This record gives sequence, C-alpha cells and structure tokens, in this order.
Amino acid sequence: MNYHAKKKFFFVFAIISILFSYSASHIKFSDIHNSKFHTFSIKFKYYGIDPIAIEKIITKPLEEKFCELDSLYELKSTCRFNESITTTWFYSSANQDHIYLKIRKITEDLYNSLPQNVQRPEIYNSSSEDKSITCIAINCPDTILEKNIKPHLESIPGVSEVIISGKNNQTVSIQFDNKHISNYHIIPSNISKAVNFFNAPNLIASKKSGLFKSSFFIKNKIESKEELSDIQLFQGKSALNLSTIADINFSTQKQNELELLNNTKTAYINIKASGNSNKINISEKTHTLLNKAEYKKYNPVFLYDTGKKQKNLLLSVCGTLIITIILNIIFSYLFYRSIKLSLILSVIICSAILWTAGLLSIINVSINEQILSGISLSTGLIADTALVIFEILNNSVSKKIFFKKVNLTLSAASASTATTLIAVIPLFFMTDITPGIKSSGISIFTMLIVSSVISLFFLPPFLPDILRKKYNTESITAPLIKIISQILKKRNTLKKIFLFSSILSIVLFIISDKNVSQNDMSDIIYYSIEYNPEKKIDSIHTELTPYINEISKISQIDFIKSTILRGKVEFEVIHSSNSKSKIIKQIASKSGLIKDGDVYIPSGSEKKYKNPVTLQIAVTGDDESKCRALAKEAAFLINKNNLSLQTTLNFKEEEKMFSYIPSKIKLAKLNLSTFDAAQQLRYSIFDSVISKIFINNNETDVTLSSTNSKKLPDITELNFITRDDSVRISSTGILKEDKIPSQIHRLDSQPCAYFSIELNKKTFTREMNKIKRILSSIKTQEGYKFIFPSSIKQNQIAYKKLSAIIFFCIFCIYCFLTAQNEDFKISFSILCCIPSSLFLPLLIRLITRTAISFGDTVGIILLSGIVINNSIYISEAPEFSVIKKINCRIESILITSLTTILDSLPMMCLSHSQFIKSLSFFMTFGILNSLIVSLFLFPSMLDDAYYSVLKHEVYYTAESKQTSDQKDIHRQMSRKTPRTFPRK
Repeated sequence: MNYHAKKKFFFVFAIISILFSYSASHIKFSDIHNSKFHTFSIKFKYYGIDPIAIEKIITKPLEEKFCELDSLYELKSTCRFNESITTTWFYSSANQDHIYLKIRKITEDLYNSLPQNVQRPEIYNSSSEDKSITCIAINCPDTILEKNIKPHLESIPGVSEVIISGKNNQTVSIQFDNKHISNYHIIPSNISKAVNFFNAPNLIASKKSGLFKSSFFIKNKIESKEELSDIQLFQGKSALNLSTIADINFSTQKQNELELLNNTKTAYINIKASGNSNKINISEKTHTLLNKAEYKKYNPVFLYDTGKKQKNLLLSVCGTLIITIILNIIFSYLFYRSIKLSLILSVIICSAILWTAGLLSIINVSINEQILSGISLSTGLIADTALVIFEILNNSVSKKIFFKKVNLTLSAASASTATTLIAVIPLFFMTDITPGIKSSGISIFTMLIVSSVISLFFLPPFLPDILRKKYNTESITAPLIKIISQILKKRNTLKKIFLFSSILSIVLFIISDKNVSQNDMSDIIYYSIEYNPEKKIDSIHTELTPYINEISKISQIDFIKSTILRGKVEFEVIHSSNSKSKIIKQIASKSGLIKDGDVYIPSGSEKKYKNPVTLQIAVTGDDESKCRALAKEAAFLINKNNLSLQTTLNFKEEEKMFSYIPSKIKLAKLNLSTFDAAQQLRYSIFDSVISKIFINNNETDVTLSSTNSKKLPDITELNFITRDDSVRISSTGILKEDKIPSQIHRLDSQPCAYFSIELNKKTFTREMNKIKRILSSIKTQEGYKFIFPSSIKQNQIAYKKLSAIIFFCIFCIYCFLTAQNEDFKISFSILCCIPSSLFLPLLIRLITRTAISFGDTVGIILLSGIVINNSIYISEAPEFSVIKKINCRIESILITSLTTILDSLPMMCLSHSQFIKSLSFFMTFGILNSLIVSLFLFPSMLDDAYYSVLKHEVYYTAESKQTSDQKDIHRQMSRKTPRTFPRK
C-alpha cells in the first residue's frame, strides 16, 4: 500500500469522521431488552364468583384454545374470587402482531359466550408476575387519576398496563330488601337488566318521508342519580319506579385492598412495560407529564423508577469508559515516556468510538449498557494494532523501511483481528441464551474493524512525521528477557506445565458448578405477612400500624409501600443502603411485633448466604388438593434435610364459603333454573357492579346489593322470587358453610400448587441436585409430578449450547491458523494457549466456590480469540531464535496485554451489572494468564514446532526469493545505526 499520499488519507479520514459525527449526534439511548419471549396476560372479572366457578367458566375454556396456538412456550393461570388471570409465553421467533390478533379473537369469542355480568376482558403485553417498572405515590382526586393521568400514561409507547390502586371509588349504590321486592315479584336480575337497558349508548336514528330524510337524536344515557331513580320496572301491567323498591345513594365502594405509604393512606400509579419497551423513554415521558403544573401540585413521589435507574447506569458506564481512556493514555506515557505517542493513542481510541457510534446510529442501534460495556472492553483491544505500528516505527531506520514493514505486518495484524472477530461472531446468535449480549457483540465487532482500519490505513502515513524522537523501553524489557531466557532453559518442564494447564483448564470448566438460576438484582425488598384468611383489612391495619412505625425508624429506608389485602399484607421496601442483606436482617428483627401473622422475608445473612436464590417449584396433577398435599410433604423433607435457607408454601388455607346444593325438582316446579337461583343468591350476598354511569363527566360504578343480613341463618330465610310467587331458600335446597381455596393455580392447563425455596447462590447446583433426588423419592400417583422453573432447564440447555460454541470457536480458529501457516503443529501449539490462559480465572472461581455464570462463559468465548494474538505475533516474528522472537515482540505484547487488563478492571470493579462484572473478570485474569503463557510457556513449544518447518519456510533466506527491497530492509535492521528521516 502506498502510504506516501498523506493528503488523500487525511481527506478521506476527515470526510468519514464528519459523516460519522453527524450520524452519532442522532443516536438514541435505551435500556437492555431482556425479553426472550412474547408475553401476554388476559384478565377477566366476574364479580361475586368463587375461584372454582371462575376456573370452570372462564379459565379452562380459555386455556383449551390457547393450547392450540403455535409457538406456545408456557401457560400459567390464577383463579381468584371475582377474577381470572392467564399469562402466555410465546417464542420470540414468532410474529408478535399475529399472536396478539389470535389471542384477541379467542378472548372475544369466549367473552361473547359468557354470562352478561362478566366484565370485558383486558389484554396486556406483559406477565402478571412482572413487577412494575415505575411506582408513583400521589394524592389527587380519583377522577383526575382515571380520566387525565392514566390515559396519558397508557399512550406512552411501550407501556403495557397502568394500574391505579388505593383510590376511593365513588359509587351509586342500589340496595333492596329481599322480602320487600318479593311482595312485588321483582327479581334482582331484572333490576340489573333495566339499569343497563336505560343506560345504553345514545342513538341517532333517521326517518325517511318521500324525497326527504331527517335525523333525530335519542338520549338514552343516565347522567344523574335522579334519572336512575326514575327507571321503571314492569310487573304484569303495573309499573314501579326503581326508588319505590330500592334505596339509591352515593357511597364509597368497599375497598378490597388498602394502600399505605409509610403508614399513610395514599393512591399509587404502577406502570408495567411490555417485553421490548424502552424503559428510559417511558421514564422521561412520565416525568414530563407529572411535572406539569396541573399535576405537580399533587406532589407525586417516585418510589422507584427503573428507567431512571437504567439511565444512571448508562451515565456510570460512560464514566467508566472515560476512566478507561484516561488509563490507556497514562499507561502508554509511563511505558513509552512520550506525550505525543499517548496523545496519538487517545485520538485513535476516540476516533474509533466516534466511528462506532456513527455506524450504530446508521444501522438504528440504540446505546445501552451492553453497548457501552462492549466499547469499554474494546478500547484495550483496539489499541493493540496501533501499538504494534508504534513499535515498528521505533525499530525502523527510515520512513521507507517503516512503510515496508507495515505492509509486511498487515498479514499478522489481519490474522490477529480475524481470530478475535471469529470469537465475537457467536455473540450475535446467543440472544436466546443471554438477552442483550448481541449488543455487546455489535459494539466489539464494530470497534475492532474500525480500529484496524484507522491503525493500518490512516495512522502510518502521518506517524513518521509526528514521532521523530526514538523511545527506548529496554529498561523494562531487558530484565524480563533475561528472566525468560533463564526459564526457557528448562523447556521440557515448561512443555509439561503448558500441556498440563491446558488439560486441567478443560477439566475445571467441566466440573465447575454452573449458575442456572435467574439472579434478582433489584434493590427493592419484597416480603409479605400472612394472616388468617378471615381476618379483615381494618383489623390488620390496626395491628400493622406500630410495626410499620418501627420499620420506618431503620436508617437508609426511604419508603415503605404496603398493600393490605384480606388475610395478607405485601411490602415493598425502597432503601438507599449498599447492603441489601443488612436491611433485610434489621426488618426481620422486628418480626416479633406481629402477633397473629407469619412474616415471610428473604434470607438476609450477609456472609454465608449472600444473595440467596429463590426457586419456585410446582406440583402438577389432576386434583389441586392432592398437589397441595404433595407440596407440603416436599417442603417438609427439604427443611428436614437442611437444604433450603427458607421454604414457603405459596398457597393459603381454604377459606369459608357458603355452599348451596339445590333440589332441581323443587326449582323446576318454581320454573327456576340453577343459574337463576345462583344469580339471586349472588345479589343477596355480594355487592355486584352492574353498570357504569357518567355523573359530572366522572365515570361512576353502579352496584346492586341486598340490605339483608349476610349470616347463614338469615340467608336461609330469604326468598327465591319468581314472576308469580316467592319461596324460602331453605325449602329449595341445602345452604351450608363450606371451605374452598382462595385461589387456584394452573400450569400448562393442569391444576398445580407452588412452594418456594431459597438456596445459597454459591452451592446452588449441588443443592438443587440433592433436592431433585429427594423429590424423586416421594411416592406420587400417575399424572402428578414436580416441575422446576422452566428457566432452569432453559439455562442448562444454554450452558450446553455455550460450551458447544466455545469448542466450535476454537475449531474455527485452528482451521484459520492452519490455513495461514500451513502447519498443524504450530497451529496446535498456538491453540493450546486458549485453555492454558483460562487456568487462572477458573482456578479463582473454584477456590472462591463461585459457580460459572453466563458472563463468565461469554468471557471465555471472547478470550478464545484474544489470548492467541500474542502467540501469533511471536511465531511470525522475523527472527530464527526463540529468544530473539520474544525480544522482537515483547514490547507490543506487554503494552497490549496490560492496556487490555486496564480496560477490563474499571468494568469489573465499577459496573452494576453482574453479567458485565463476570465477563470483565474473565477478561482481566484471562489476559493476565495469557501474558504469562505467551512469554514463558508457549515459546517452549514453538522452539520445536518452528524448526520442524524451517526446511520449507524460513524468513530472509535465498530460497524465499526475497526482493531487493526486502533484502535492504533485512540489512538495515541488522545495523545498530540510528533512524533518520529527511526533513521537508
């Protein structure tokens, strides 16, 4: 390549830099997309219906249809009083829009076949199990929350669901006396039908007469309490106003839950995001909305905001990137003692980052934590080629010889970059294993190509004129060369150590524990208190008040969000402490203040059980009661063998419920169906929402209920009403008190029961295998089985896939090296540097009893293409003696290895991502191990391998057919004369 045309190179470099600068200015920021599946949740509400009926009427028919869909991965359902929630997971390879349309059609068809009182279903693009990404406490009128704030938040792209909780809904209550309406033979369901009939949408009708057509408006919408009172019900030929047979009043709807913020009643806005949403964008638009003057006066408090946290993480990674660049500049100056060289290196790194950002913007890739981490990790790698060019310049006696040497080095530099790129390519196909890893692959791949182009094409034309002063690193390299030459005298011992470390590294990787759990990195502490299912919300609140007051006194706790349900309290503790386990221990110490409930809080021991892993195990079968019994037995055995830090049954004891067993003959005589009898009982016992009306532009629920006593003896004295008669309920069947489950869980269309266990993260795999053996020893009937979370099996498969990728990368690198040097033995010697360089990080993981994580495995894949670069440079050095080969390349090997280690250290120490920390750990200690291997162990193998091919391929001999220029280069390299360049 002709490097003498400096102006052309400068012009091309300037144009490209300007274009990429403009493109980079339009790049967007986003968070990491962690979704491996398309997730949809379907929610049905049917007030006054118990879980068993909900399961039969809604959940089972819905699941049957969903199971027919292609690409379905998993199906979970939960049936509660008044509610059914079904969550589906589909493979990400399927078309999300097509899946949604199919789900909507199935849901609409089922809804149209259900009873009239079933509420219209809601479909969300998220799991019911997902936590909110943003939680806001706000004290403002309910109408503003529902009519103003909620619709605006729902319109933000990526928002799946906005849940308003803790508000006091104003309702219009229609209350009747059973005996009073039985005198008029008015059936409760007819009241509901009448309200809905007169509350139909307003109509526009038309009348055609001759050649003219006229339109007129029919107002048919109830807009006040008075209009509701004037509704007429017909019984025979007579008509009665609704106010004659029922009391109509405004009231506050009874709360099914009570929301508290630090013991103060409040309302919450909880925002859930869809799988591939931009949480940073959602956060920014939410803040913009609530900072408007009309809402800011209500003092919204952001308890937590995942999008804002992700943005802060990006800023911290940017800070780490800046630290990395500064460390490169400082270290290069300390090594070369040249300010100009350090500045040139900083320009190359900054230009590579700028070009990369521009390319990412062009291909519409947003900046996230993984992208920035990949760029930060690449800064040491991209400096390698430039530092080799610096070394060539330092050893050249003229500009002409420098350009010739650069041309001769293109092959080795290209091979070094190519082997690294081979190791990066698999990252593009690992999204299903590690979400977001493709982003790191894109950034590393782009940085390597861009830096190679800058260093090999745009740097050499200008470098000789900028760096005229020769630098000397012999004070650093000479002592090291002496040590190496002494050690290499024991070549046979070094060969054995080299091969032994290679084999042992493979063994260590195979026998090491693999972390197949999903780590919860949330700073929020979630825990609950379970009470007797019959315990009411008000009595729970009274007992809870002193407990929350004591918890609030713990330092570094910012907010305590508590949701009080019937028989249960759910807590979310937001804190600013760096030690989550310390806060957990302090909260656990206050458990004695709870007298009637059981506190379930994650384990908080700071040393031995740091970051416990929670595992939810399901027992599936045909009968849920048997599944619960098996879950209890399994939990008992696990506790008995001390395999779990804490075991929790994820279901309550059965709740009291009225059970009515009708006599079909007696009902038939009254001309009543079983459904009609059930409806009358429902209206007599429960408050049922029958319609919605708009009063002063505010949506208000209309409820229908009985004023009669809800105790069992009194209910039996109520009447079943027919058109012509009424009869006591006790005479038509048996009404008794019974027990039914408060909620029913289903997994993949089967009833199930869940229990949770907490395992030590470091010994997770071993303890899980022991638990599997205990569960297999439990005798179960046919069709019943224990199911671990699907993510466990998925991650186990992922590790096998990653292991296969590692060996495939090594094989590809071997083929590439063999094709380049045409010698199997040299290629094998270079290849052995990969497992040998992994010995140190794998040994540290084994000593610290830390399981191999996904970040570690990805680090191994990247290292497989990086650690052999030093070996390639040594093997292709233009010298015969091994010591001279090392002496020729030791400068570039030292500087490139140490800069890569320096680039990985900030990410390992400062990153908030466990994945990035693990990856940086293997990069740091793997490169350090590689430096030792390439300087001390690999040369012992190269000695024999090199001379074995010396007969047919040697450097600078007559047989190699050197050109006159190459001979001149070799002749001048052998001289000890100083380098001189002509002045312009």
